[in-house]
Amino acid sequence: MFKIKLTTVLTTTLSTLGLFLILNSSVMNAEEPSKIPFSVDESIQDEFLEVAGDLRCPTCVGLSVLESNADFSVQIKNIVKEKIQEGASKEEILDYFTDRYGAWILREPPKTGFNIIAWALPIGLMVLGPFFVYGFFWRRKQIVLTKPVRASDEILKEMEDKLSQLRGV
Repeated sequence: MFKIKLTTVLTTTLSTLGLFLILNSSVMNAEEPSKIPFSVDESIQDEFLEVAGDLRCPTCVGLSVLESNADFSVQIKNIVKEKIQEGASKEEILDYFTDRYGAWILREPPKTGFNIIAWALPIGLMVLGPFFVYGFFWRRKQIVLTKPVRASDEILKEMEDKLSQLRGV
């Protein structure tokens, strides 16, 4: 029968969480591109990289505006550049694009309101999922009662006794 121990569930959960953290930290520590294919003054370059990296390319799949050279992304980069030169903060620029295109334009969903589910659900599934699986299989576990194996002589004697009772002897 399929049997899962609590230690197995905990070990699997912790291993998965550890692997996730290692992979996430390697992605987070990736270096920014040293050369921007888009011309930006050095005085605003850091802020431009930060804002353009947080906006999703509307025409590309999985790319930020910073990484994309699509026409629409170039237009967004120009707007970001203008807004930074006008003195707008990162939050103001992101709010401008969110008002225009919705929260979809952000590469990370906001951590407020209904969008909190996008943050909480994966973490909740990683932490609580193994316990639900364990509980599901644990509740379905059946105990099968078996009799010990008997010798054939005992079985034959028992059958003869039953036959004698049925014949009325």
